[in-house]
Amino acid sequence: MSTTCQRLSVIGFVAGTYLSLVATGAFAKGPSFDCSKANSSIEQTICQDDSLSALDRKLAHFYSEASRRYPTSTPPRLKEEDVAWRQKLNDCLNSADQRECIQITYMTRIAEAQAKNDLVSGKAQTFRCKSEAGEQSSLMATFHQTDPPTATFQRADQRVLAVMHTSDNQMRYQGPNVSFQHGPDSVRVVWLDDEMSCLSE
Repeated sequence: MSTTCQRLSVIGFVAGTYLSLVATGAFAKGPSFDCSKANSSIEQTICQDDSLSALDRKLAHFYSEASRRYPTSTPPRLKEEDVAWRQKLNDCLNSADQRECIQITYMTRIAEAQAKNDLVSGKAQTFRCKSEAGEQSSLMATFHQTDPPTATFQRADQRVLAVMHTSDNQMRYQGPNVSFQHGPDSVRVVWLDDEMSCLSE
């Protein structure tokens, strides 16, 4: 191949790569909303921070994916969940580290959106549990490969999504009134006020 042809080939490859990156939004700047209309301190902080803006675009992307996958059922549910999530986001105004609070709130919501709408793969596992009172029950867990990791736990007709937290070198999934933590020999689960010891089936 001549030097000229080689140069043209390289130029074509670079141009094609650039256009591909533009098409996928890799060079996008700013959040998914219009920063000229940002009124709250939270929105202004996001607009001034590239990392937070990228998280906002990422969340908007998964909202769009969920709406396309479940055009009938998902949008109303997403809207209801979004109201609760925005309240948590507004609570960051009272946080000592507002930026960190915004980042964690976004990352948690992104993980929830992926897990609840089957946008990532998951691994199901069944546990046989025994309460302190001796009552036995079954717990179904689905571990989702989100970031941060999440898990959906189902017991009878109750279903809860929990997010992984790491502290003191221990990993624990924590959700509304539910805690799931691996112990030396078994799994310790707290479901409402019911403490259980569980073994994988």
